[in-house]
Amino acid sequence: MTDRMLGRIKLEGYTTFRELDLDVRPMNVLIGANGAGKSHLIALFTMLNQMIKGDVQLYVARAGGADRIWHYGRKTTERRVVALWWNDT
Repeated sequence: MTDRMLGRIKLEGYTTFRELDLDVRPMNVLIGANGAGKSHLIALFTMLNQMIKGDVQLYVARAGGADRIWHYGRKTTERRVVALWWNDT
């Protein structure tokens, strides 16, 4: 059995990210100015966890509503993508 590791994240229309295509390595360091999206990237994993548990509505409510988690709100952002690629190790 092989282990799987997250290898790439692609986001469109999520919080501060209009578009993000990020290669993930075994160790990653997030550096950036305030408001650049570091915390939003980490919050993505909380949202995904809540989706798996079936509690995504609770997550959205706690986040302040759908307009807070979509880039510039639901009316502006038509396309929302969260794609994850996994690598075998």
